[in-house]
Amino acid sequence: MRIRDTFNSANEPTAATSADVDDRAGAWLETTLILLLLAAYAIEPTPSVNEAHYLGKAKHYWNPSWAAGDLFLESADAHVVFYWTFGWVTRFVSLPVAAWLGRLLTWSLLAWAWQRLSRAVIPRRWWSVLTAGLFVSLLHWFDMAGEWVIGGVEAKGFAYVLVLCGLRSLVQNRWSWVWPQFGAAAAFHVLTGGWSVIAAAIAWGFQRDERPSLWRQMPWLLLGGALSLPGLVPALLLTRDLPPEIVHEANRIYVFERLSHHLAFHRLDPAHVSRFAALCIAWSACAYAVRRCDRQRRLALFVAGALLIAVCGVAIDSLTANRPDLAASLLRFYWFRLSDFAVPLGTALAAAGILASSPNPFPNPSRLTRTPTPTRTFLHRARPLAIAAAILFTLATIGSVAARHLLDPRGGADVQSMPAFRRRPEWTRMVYEDWQRTTDWISQHTPPDAVFLTPRSQQTFKWNAHRAEVVNWKDMPQDAATLVEWFERMRRVYPPTTARGEWSEMSDERLRQLGREYGADYLVLDRTRHRSRPGLKRLFPLEPIDPDEPDRKSAYEVYSLAEP
Repeated sequence: MRIRDTFNSANEPTAATSADVDDRAGAWLETTLILLLLAAYAIEPTPSVNEAHYLGKAKHYWNPSWAAGDLFLESADAHVVFYWTFGWVTRFVSLPVAAWLGRLLTWSLLAWAWQRLSRAVIPRRWWSVLTAGLFVSLLHWFDMAGEWVIGGVEAKGFAYVLVLCGLRSLVQNRWSWVWPQFGAAAAFHVLTGGWSVIAAAIAWGFQRDERPSLWRQMPWLLLGGALSLPGLVPALLLTRDLPPEIVHEANRIYVFERLSHHLAFHRLDPAHVSRFAALCIAWSACAYAVRRCDRQRRLALFVAGALLIAVCGVAIDSLTANRPDLAASLLRFYWFRLSDFAVPLGTALAAAGILASSPNPFPNPSRLTRTPTPTRTFLHRARPLAIAAAILFTLATIGSVAARHLLDPRGGADVQSMPAFRRRPEWTRMVYEDWQRTTDWISQHTPPDAVFLTPRSQQTFKWNAHRAEVVNWKDMPQDAATLVEWFERMRRVYPPTTARGEWSEMSDERLRQLGREYGADYLVLDRTRHRSRPGLKRLFPLEPIDPDEPDRKSAYEVYSLAEP
């Protein structure tokens, strides 16, 4: 009888097995809901911010004849792992299709990684969806230096997937997995993964119990370092064999001319800094409330490490105010990037941890009494309201983003750079349609190897026209030598001689000279910034662009730079 019972118990589903199946199904359902939440927040027309930048570089990497002669595309490649893992898709599909495929892949992986991290910290069903909404909302409203995680496809998105996986291992005290996962993140994006390694090292250093020894961690640290090399080596080669004055100038341009809004603390928006400081206070309170949970405490140490890195960035910015070369050489490492990500993450999980554990947010048996305390009673009564507030906060965030897209249905890259008329949204739409019409004409009527002088206020010319351009503000090269050349081109092609027009005070001969110097064959004129036309031969448009409005002029015109 016992043998039969044993046999049956070995072959029939047990309650635990059924629970495991239900748990896996629930996890995938949670992941799907998180994916829908991320998509609702980030969905927008292509290209989003950085998509034209990253996917254009990837397409040229695999097809050097595409937009050949473009300074940015032919500069050093800093994200080779991204090109090999996803960029090859651009060989087989159009750039917009590649963007949508990349978005779906990135968002799906982020949803999967977040669900696993949230469940590891708060082992209760459905709470991962709530924490995902809180994280998205806090990241949207409380960033300090402009960091974002959920958006268009680029190397950073894949890196953050691996960072979330590494954080799950960290909170579970599985340090042998932390270093390889963060190292792999650095392969995609060296700073995202690299700063995560340093913050994790700080967390490891301050962990009081169950901390594995450094000697035991050494093989996994070496493995993580080896995995990071495909991202680290190209970054190190960006300044190889260059004179110090070129490197110093490149650092100055990078930090103080182009990216000061991300890198220099004294140039950050004070309103953003204030909001972020308020979030840090909220995180501190929440982290203190859940400090007796081992996993929450490990996560809080990582967040504290990220904040310590940011404090170092503030100190460097202050102490090197009179030494610009030293400041530029140090501030270029994005000291505030990880804290922008980690503090919203830590706040979302700690706040949800308080709600999930109420009416007793302090799971210490020595604190348990039979008599309800006022704090426990308050938390018990406030819990439904707090959960409802978190849901409303998420819906309000997604709603505000959706409303912005309804008011301006252009992709993020065009919203960021192209002319906009807030009081006349129909003008914004017409200018955008003219841009699309002009770049379509260029792609169909000019040689594939043609090079263009393009308007300063745009970043999607290559995306639409599939032609090279002399320079634009968004596409900044990463290697020092080409970065200096890029800035010199910006000053020569777009001199600050007038308030609006890039070429208003340039003669026709000067425009042709720029064409000869940089190998440009054509010029695209932004008529919203130029009242007068050059004396060059106009190629487009030669007839009314809208038969229903024959008197309407195109916002963009194409001219030949060939000698008369």
